[in-house]
This record gives sequence, C-alpha cells and structure tokens, in this order.
Amino acid sequence: MYNREPKNIGPIISDLIKNLGFEKKLSELDAVKNWGEVAGEKISKISRAIKISDGRLTVRVPDPAWKQQLIFLKKELIAALNARLGKAVVNDIYFV
Repeated sequence: MYNREPKNIGPIISDLIKNLGFEKKLSELDAVKNWGEVAGEKISKISRAIKISDGRLTVRVPDPAWKQQLIFLKKELIAALNARLGKAVVNDIYFV
C-alpha cells in the first residue's frame, strides 16, 4: 500500500482550465453574471446582459431613453465590471 499524503486538486484543476483555454471564457461568463450587481439596482431593472464575445458585452435595453443614458455611462460600467472581475475582461459594451 502506498503511503502518500492527499493533494489539493484546486491547483491541478486551475492549470487544466488554463491549458484547455477555458479561463478567458469563464471570465467572460463572470462578466455577464455580475452585470446586475455592478450596474446597480436601478439599471439592472431595465437592462440585462445577454452575451459576451471577445470582450464585447451585449446588454439588452428595451427603452431608447435608457439606452442613450447607458451609452453615456459605458466607460464607467466597463471600469466597474473589470474592477469587480480583477482583470480587463470587458473592453466594450453594446446596448441593443
């Protein structure tokens, strides 16, 4: 019988995710999941992050007036999302 100490698999899984190229995709999914919390209660009631591709977050905003307002806040929203994620994941937001 082998007398080995158990090992923590966290670092192994983390390395596997990086090696398979999933790290970027997981970070992008975190951006979509965190939209409501980062945008705030008022904005999250009138908008919804629907997808992200190559750093471009698509957010659905049914009201044209709100869409225009969010365009003015785009830089602040991008900065807040990236700060929340701890790295530059979102480089643009497209409001539809």
